[in-house]
Amino acid sequence: QTAQASVTVAQTRHIDLTKVETQDAFGSVGQSLDYTITATNDGNVTLSDVEISDPLLGTLSCAPLQPAALAPGDTLVCTGSYTITQADLNAGLVTNTAVASADDTDSNTDDETVTDNER
Repeated sequence: QTAQASVTVAQTRHIDLTKVETQDAFGSVGQSLDYTITATNDGNVTLSDVEISDPLLGTLSCAPLQPAALAPGDTLVCTGSYTITQADLNAGLVTNTAVASADDTDSNTDDETVTDNER
């Protein structure tokens, strides 16, 4: 005789997003601000169609390529740059926000602010 039992496993879908800039300040028009943005699948199920976006940076260079499938613990790492404008100098700072998404799962957002070092 055989007995059978089913156990439901709690599935957690979550992406953690971090964004780091390599400069703390800027001082001139045309200066480039470089960013690294990392999305980590910190849930317990594989996520598909994972993408990072940052409207200020435009096209990102990512590994693996977007959209990506991420197993638990895997990361999608993207880099991008922004060129300082006169309006940024006038404002005295640049703030931009990145977001990651996958299969109806959104990450936290992460924003970075870089200030004008002439102020």
